[in-house]
Amino acid sequence: MKLNKSTRKYRKKLETNLSDKGILLTHISNCEEVTELKNSWLYHFAAGIKTNDIPIDEFLWHIFSYKRLPCIEGDEATAHFLSQNKTQCYILFEHYQDAYYLENAAPLTKDDLIDSIDFPSKDLYVVSKRFNWTYALTHESDLGPYYYHEKIVS
Repeated sequence: MKLNKSTRKYRKKLETNLSDKGILLTHISNCEEVTELKNSWLYHFAAGIKTNDIPIDEFLWHIFSYKRLPCIEGDEATAHFLSQNKTQCYILFEHYQDAYYLENAAPLTKDDLIDSIDFPSKDLYVVSKRFNWTYALTHESDLGPYYYHEKIVS
């Protein structure tokens, strides 16, 4: 999906807020690279999981909402995300072909990611560079957020 005016405004605000916190960010706009990142997300978190009967092509986080991959949910998920070592990670957007690579992202919070006025699609994923944990935010008020780490949830 192409970035509309509201989304561009949100992205600029996100970039400014993260930079002000000392987080180094690189915008990834190459569609092939973003597709590769999303495929890596699927490979690391959905490999071997039966997904043919859930609408994972609509939202990757359906592997959590349909209970196919055990995870931590809600405020507890956010608490785990906040305590997570976020030295190097990515922000992937569900319906957009761009992403961010972050370094020194320890101060990154849920509030940095969500702004209900400026961002029309709240579905996004923060994932470690090694793809061993992910934090998924959804547009649904009664679903998510979700947190998965290979060492916490099995």
